[in-house]
Amino acid sequence: MKRLLFLFFGAALSWVALDAAIYDIYVDGVQVTDANKSNILGDGKVVFNSSDYSIQLTGQITSKADTFLIIGSQCEHPIYIWCNGNGTNAVKITSPSGYSISNHQKWILSLIGALVVDGILTDNRISFSNNASLCAYGKDKDGNTTGLVTPNHKTTLTIDHSVVQQSYIAGFSRVGYTDCECATPNVSYNTKTFRYEDADGNLVDKVDIRSFDTYATINYTTNVTSLNYTDPLGDGSLTFVPNTRTFTFNGLNLPEGNITIGSMNEYQNNQTIFETQIVTYRINLLQDNYLQGIDARMMPYISLYLQGAGSLHLTTDQYNNGGDIDFYKNLTIAGGCHVYIGGGVYSTNDAGVLTINKSYLTIMHGDWIDLDNVVLVGCQVIYPEGAVWDSSLKAFAVNGVEVTDRIEIAPINTPIEEVKEDVLTGPAYDVLGRPVDANYRGIVIRDGKKKVQ
Repeated sequence: MKRLLFLFFGAALSWVALDAAIYDIYVDGVQVTDANKSNILGDGKVVFNSSDYSIQLTGQITSKADTFLIIGSQCEHPIYIWCNGNGTNAVKITSPSGYSISNHQKWILSLIGALVVDGILTDNRISFSNNASLCAYGKDKDGNTTGLVTPNHKTTLTIDHSVVQQSYIAGFSRVGYTDCECATPNVSYNTKTFRYEDADGNLVDKVDIRSFDTYATINYTTNVTSLNYTDPLGDGSLTFVPNTRTFTFNGLNLPEGNITIGSMNEYQNNQTIFETQIVTYRINLLQDNYLQGIDARMMPYISLYLQGAGSLHLTTDQYNNGGDIDFYKNLTIAGGCHVYIGGGVYSTNDAGVLTINKSYLTIMHGDWIDLDNVVLVGCQVIYPEGAVWDSSLKAFAVNGVEVTDRIEIAPINTPIEEVKEDVLTGPAYDVLGRPVDANYRGIVIRDGKKKVQ
């Protein structure tokens, strides 16, 4: 906050800045100014950056003042508290009042990093994000419990992919979670009493909140996370392996379902990887799988690789209409799998490449959006006859005319093998990629090969 003095020089009115940069922030009783902001206490533990209004804390601190950090109501910018260190090296602050931080600004207070304090008292919104960690629990001079507290019941607390350990939280109108959850059993935040309570309504003064990574979202509501990735739907039809970014669809049946692959917290946690290389998610197809669409465009540089001996049907109704697959960089269909799309294939960066490698693809409406190229490896278009990829149209065409109807692609010269005793076992498809049962007679495709049934 700046203080100004009026000076008169004849008829002229001038403004002279007495304190060009004095801030309504106090650290251990010392007001922050431009003169001391780079080392406020002289021990290197507290630094204020006036360009983004961030306060950087390091090490263990015992406050001499009643409250170590006071952020006043005249602060004209949101305050970010950056804590350098984590685990046993987390920033630790204790204060005689039982509240190490007192926030009175009208903006949001954000915590980044790991902080252990006796208490934080805030008049306005507060948030934790980007893997922040907080432990807030203590006692004031009168023996009352302190922690993360607000007195006005109008303030919200937001915890975004962060951890809260053994902390007392009270007074907030709402506690919101993003990619985290309360880990204390049978405990939830009561927005009427403004505190955490057990199932019987008793106060719980120490709660734990844990974070998790989100890898995909099913039907916009069910997340595939680091807590449930082995069986997020509870029926074994979908699993995920995080270290290889591989999904397995094993008889997945979501005829009106959508799967969004990737999440912003995974991107933020691995930002360097996502921005320096192509990140590929794989889907291993077992048996027949049905859903409305796959959206793999949420994060930059994401590619999708479909493989396996099963099938994937992306449709919106019983007439095989609608349904699509969106991706950012590359889409590969390989391993002899069958992919049936009622709608279209979309690339969100205007330069996507679709590769079909010795596999089957049927697109009902020939809807190709913003694809740069389609590459066929050991495959050919079997319908309509003579169709080829036209780079000028960015679509399949016959004699220069865009195909807007059905397109079918299959492996080249797939031999018909001798019928074996177990020919009726396992999923089978007709030459158009449609599932058939054991009563069907004719040429079928099973295990990626043509056979007679």
